Amino acid sequence: MASSLDFVPVDIDMADDPKVFALMEELGGDDECARWASYGRLLALMQRIYHEGFYLVYGRFERRKMARDLGMTGEELDSFIESCISCEIFDEGAYRQLSALTSRGIQRRYFKAKKTGKASVSDEDAPYVLIELRAAPSQSAPKNAENRRESPRSSEKRREAPKREKNAPKNAEPSEEKIREEKISKEKIREASARSARRSSSDSDLPSLRSLAATAYPLACMSTVADPHGGYMDDAGEAYDTPWDALVSTHAHKTGGQPIDGFARQVAKLCPKGCDCSLERVEECARMIRRGLDKFDPSKGANPYPLVAKIIRDERGDAR
Repeated sequence: MASSLDFVPVDIDMADDPKVFALMEELGGDDECARWASYGRLLALMQRIYHEGFYLVYGRFERRKMARDLGMTGEELDSFIESCISCEIFDEGAYRQLSALTSRGIQRRYFKAKKTGKASVSDEDAPYVLIELRAAPSQSAPKNAENRRESPRSSEKRREAPKREKNAPKNAEPSEEKIREEKISKEKIREASARSARRSSSDSDLPSLRSLAATAYPLACMSTVADPHGGYMDDAGEAYDTPWDALVSTHAHKTGGQPIDGFARQVAKLCPKGCDCSLERVEECARMIRRGLDKFDPSKGANPYPLVAKIIRDERGDAR
């Protein structure tokens, strides 16, 4: 496992970062308290990641602890992480495939603080690396007086960009060793993904996206179950063949053309276990989602999920 950092680097203008600002806008809107609450929770989550190293595996026990530490329910924490992903604060691929919270920025800051390179990454951690790491500097290199007079910046620059042989071609083909390393790396990623899928299958009581990724596409029932004798209307009065198509159109109108994928994954976590996906159940769910989208005001937030989730829980009598 990667070692933790004793100090978390935080930029003084982090709140002005476009991605962080988008998160605060989405979760807080005009409510300043809610905006800064989301900022504080993001900082606490980043601290937790750096405590583990350069990534954090989001498992059942980690989810329960973080939710308690942040004063949230498990589902609220899931929604918060989804918002972070939609704002590109965390890497979506690492989360969907490996259930890991990390990003290129997190990893760059981590390895810069650690002053370590490729040699410091274990086989266990390798599948989670998103950035290209330089080789660690040789420990046996002589430290003569000239090297000591060099500034750290110039010394580091030379290590990152070593001089090329004069006669070496600029676009040389990768060596057999390089090809073999890339092949091994891809195999490790597949193995880690398989381990993640096996963990999620054993945690069937955890409503996480890891289990969704291993099964059907979220809300797939709404595109496969429909009344052949009827039509489904979007908010503009256009008729569609399936509830899914009508919801996609309504969602696009209400959110200014945002993709529906992230929203669908969030809503799918509210699906009751053992749902028979009958026409009656599908149309009932589509009706509740449509009610939430109709009431959604984009001037007060960027994500209609919280409103849709509240309507679904209220109708089902779910107090969570």
